[in-house]
Amino acid sequence: LLDQLGFGNCVIARGSAANAEVISDAGILYDPASPVDGLRVALARAAGDAGLVNGKRSLATGRIDKFFNWEWITDFHEEMFRRLHAGRAVPDYDGYLAERKQSR
Repeated sequence: LLDQLGFGNCVIARGSAANAEVISDAGILYDPASPVDGLRVALARAAGDAGLVNGKRSLATGRIDKFFNWEWITDFHEEMFRRLHAGRAVPDYDGYLAERKQSR
């Protein structure tokens, strides 16, 4: 998923919690309880709506730049371990990014 988002593609993926977290609004998710019909519907939706696909494509690289920057991910893990060692609460990644932006 990450590589295809990084290339600016409209991603269609099974709607698992992990995939939804990665893709957010930059792709199309289908119902994991009905994978064949869900995928069929998602593909038909994408094939029939160029505006939808182009909109998702325009969000894709921004999603990677905003949430999957390796420097930030490494910084987050270092901060997480510092906080754990100090017995402090650990934010989720989105919370960490928000804190990071406020401190700049």
